[in-house]
Amino acid sequence: DFDFQCNVNSYTELQPMRTICDGEVQCESGADEIGCPGRFYCSPDRADWVGLDKVCDHVKDCNNGADECGTCVTGTLSSSDFLIQSKVVVVVTGLLSLLIVVMNCKQIHRCFSVVCPPTSSK
Repeated sequence: DFDFQCNVNSYTELQPMRTICDGEVQCESGADEIGCPGRFYCSPDRADWVGLDKVCDHVKDCNNGADECGTCVTGTLSSSDFLIQSKVVVVVTGLLSLLIVVMNCKQIHRCFSVVCPPTSSK
């Protein structure tokens, strides 16, 4: 059976490989529970984590609230990240803007191309 070295600079703390990512911290540093798939880590380089189903669920499960910050999209059109990344929104906005410019140009042309009838002098 292979062992996991808890501290890269020392061979003094070793744990069996089967204990890695088992949900229980065996290493003093918590290294055996850091970087495990399917987890959201509340703080970098610490074993404080919550399941991915707890992220962006409108409940702060991490002590620092990190599971409800940064990566959460609050609504389909209310997030600035979504608006910038959505190709559909960009295309529709561009087409509507072009349509508005064309309609304004037609209106301006119509206003300036009106020929007034000559005034008759009596």
